[in-house]
Amino acid sequence: MSTQPSPATFAFVTHHEFGEATFRAILGLPEYGTKLRCSLLACLDQAKSSVTVGYNDLGPFAAKREVPVEYIRSIKTEAVQNLLRDSAPDYLMIVGWSELAPSAILDIPKSKHRGVARHTASYGCIGMHQTLLPEGRGRAPIPWAIIKGLNRTGVTTFLLEEAADAGGIVDQIQIPIDPTETATTLFAKARMAHIELGVRLGKRMATRTLSWIDQNERLASTWPRRRPEDGRIDFFWTAVEIDRFVRALTSPYPGAFFLWASEKIRVHKIEPLQLAHTEAPGTILATDPSVIVAVKDSAIRLEVFERPRVPLAAGTILA
Repeated sequence: MSTQPSPATFAFVTHHEFGEATFRAILGLPEYGTKLRCSLLACLDQAKSSVTVGYNDLGPFAAKREVPVEYIRSIKTEAVQNLLRDSAPDYLMIVGWSELAPSAILDIPKSKHRGVARHTASYGCIGMHQTLLPEGRGRAPIPWAIIKGLNRTGVTTFLLEEAADAGGIVDQIQIPIDPTETATTLFAKARMAHIELGVRLGKRMATRTLSWIDQNERLASTWPRRRPEDGRIDFFWTAVEIDRFVRALTSPYPGAFFLWASEKIRVHKIEPLQLAHTEAPGTILATDPSVIVAVKDSAIRLEVFERPRVPLAAGTILA
């Protein structure tokens, strides 16, 4: 008498809307429940939500689907490692999390299967990254893609290793970057890519047919972390460079900024102008009817920005 094979299981770790999109896509598959099941969802503690870009609490949704939920602050603690180990996943997914997983986490599926390799068709650790790996490993992939003036980026499903974004490529979706792309619109495109990749990956986990190709290290690049102070506009850049910079840092990011009267003024949209002048970069050329500022090669118009407490004055220089 034949018996129905037990469903493949996966644990999922996230605090981000990209993880939310991926998770919902997998749980929406017809295979979910019969051939695939989530054994644990680990979410970021809600106390850290205010300082996390893209934070999304999947706990209530998962609980309604009868998925065990735990709130955590770090995956590096022994307690969290025990939680994940006890959930006994065949596949461990970490999508939208700011820490690198240690070996003790990455070896959980291998230990369950008493395997030699960390990843096989029937078990392994999987992440997603918002570039076309091996290009753009590291932090802030959406802002960097716009700042660098790329005409395309993407989302990659890949195998997790100790080094950031360096494991084998499981799947990719390419995303075109329009000339007027903003962080807001590129975020939305990336979210849709996570949904499609979640569907594809879920089907492969359900049939235990995970596969990948190694990354070409000769093509690898790493984009550095961006800190809040890195959002400051340099008016010695060209108008095109400033336009990209502003578009790259708008919502859901805090926004590019300049300093005026000891106040940080956020800028969310500018218009590059073809305007000849002899003023130093950063000089306010006009304030009425709109604010126009001299830059390296021409000028820019501030279209959407926070109004300062002290009014801007023509002839003065912005820092």
